[in-house]
Order: sequence, then structure tokens, then C-alpha cells
Amino acid sequence: MASILQFDPASSAARRPERPAPGPDALRALQLASTLQVWLDPGRVIQRFAADLLEHGEADGIAYRDPEEDRTLLHGTRAAHRVAYRLVVDDEDLGEVTLMCRRRYEPAELEGIETLLAALVYPLRNALRFRRLERCARLDALTGAGNRAALDEELRRQMDLARRGGHSLGLLMLDLDHFKEINDRLGHAAGDEVLRECAARIRGAMRRSDLLFRYGGEEFVILLPDAGCEAAVALAERIRRAVSARPFRLREETVRVTVSVGIACHRPGEPQAALLERADRALYAAKRAGRNRVEVHPPAGA
Repeated sequence: MASILQFDPASSAARRPERPAPGPDALRALQLASTLQVWLDPGRVIQRFAADLLEHGEADGIAYRDPEEDRTLLHGTRAAHRVAYRLVVDDEDLGEVTLMCRRRYEPAELEGIETLLAALVYPLRNALRFRRLERCARLDALTGAGNRAALDEELRRQMDLARRGGHSLGLLMLDLDHFKEINDRLGHAAGDEVLRECAARIRGAMRRSDLLFRYGGEEFVILLPDAGCEAAVALAERIRRAVSARPFRLREETVRVTVSVGIACHRPGEPQAALLERADRALYAAKRAGRNRVEVHPPAGA
């Protein structure tokens, strides 16, 4: 179980209920804080902090549990003796740092480590907050999906990875059928609720590696890294069934919502705009064929 270190913004010192704050090695802590505050990426902050402690022989390994991501960063090697600290500033959880050593720590050593954690905590908080702001700028506020700018950036990156690594890349373009009628009849608040719930149902059908974006209005785009057309069609059918499986309850009225899906799979040398255009053509074909269906461009046999 991790010890909880609460940090006092006024003094930048760690407060532990059972004893007063230890006397710091002021010069080293100040130098370390100055170094760490340069970075605005939480991983880089932890990497530099770990490098300092490993270099001074204060740990054989250091692990950091990110409070916002399902991952733990490990620097150095694992060892039998461990001491864990959960870092908290003004009730803001900054994650958990675990130090590992081949021998047991002495109390004086732990006091010194807690002083260094005080040097870590504010650069780490700044980096976590900056990451949140960056993510908010790339998210659609209504649905939590990536926004158009995020799609443009990620699609470029995924196409570059596919080109360099010879990987496949699938793209799904989805449109909610007859969405304008819901907005016109029940109002925009009801339409917003449909968009939120549809995004949640879409996520529930996706693989962990798939990436969801709101393309505009009632349209969404999903990128499928390292997935060919067969996998893309299977996902599209799962999504189509998931969206229509249960009716939506809106203003004391039950509404059935369906989705049409167009699919295009990346071709070597194909520009980004061309891939999106082919998916859009497939989506249009699904609409013309009666909606609530999946189409691929080029069509089978073409």
C-alpha cells in the first residue's frame, strides 16, 4: 500500500501526518526542480527524475503509475524491497511513484527521497495539466471523440506508419440516418443526447487500438490501424448493430436510430484526401441503397 504524500503549496514540502517534514538537501532539490520544470510531458518529467535517483544510487528501479492512463512507466530494474508514494497536491492525484531497491531503505534515506519528491511534484503537476489542455483542444466537447483537427493529424501519422511499415489501414465513415428529423422534431438537446449515446455505443464496439473522431454534424470517422477491409467490415457491422440494438428514450418518446457506414482501405501512395473521399463515396452508396447498411469502396468485384 502506498504512503500518501500531501504537498503544501505554500512551502512545497511534503507533509506526513506522523512526523514533521524532513530537512531538505536544498541545493540538489532546487537543481532537480529547475531541470524538471523544463519538460511539459509527464513521461519525460518522470524519466529525468528517475535518471537522477538512479545515478545517485538511491534506487535500482523506479515505477510511475499514471493517474490518467492505464499504464505504468518503469525505469531501471525491479527489486525486492519497495516503497510507494501516492502524490497529492490540493486533493489532485498526480499518480504513484514506487522506488525499488535490493536492500531495505533506512529512515534517513526515505526522508531524503521525500525531499526529492517535493522537487518532482510541481513540474509533474504542470505536465499533467498541460497534457489535459492539449487533449481538450483535440476533443469534441459533446461526444468526447477526437475533433477534425485531431483526425487530420492522426490520419497523417497513421498513413505514414502504414507506408513505412507496410501495414494496412482501414477508415470508416459513419453517418446517423435521418438525424435532421430528430433535431427538427425533438429539438437540439435531444439531438445532442443521441450523438453522445451513439458515440458511447460506437466505442463499445471498437477495438482498443481503433480511433474515433467526430467528423462534423452527425458524421464520425474511425481509423483502424493495422486492419484490412475484412476487419473493417466486421467492425462496421458490429457498430451498425450496436447503434440500432436499443431504442433511444427522448422526451417521453422512443426513437430508433440507425447508422450507415462507408469503408475505404488505404492504398500505397494514396493521398489523405483521396482515402477520405473514397470512404465518403462508400457512405453515399450506403445511403442510396436504403441506409442502415455498410458499403466498401471500391465495391466487391469492381
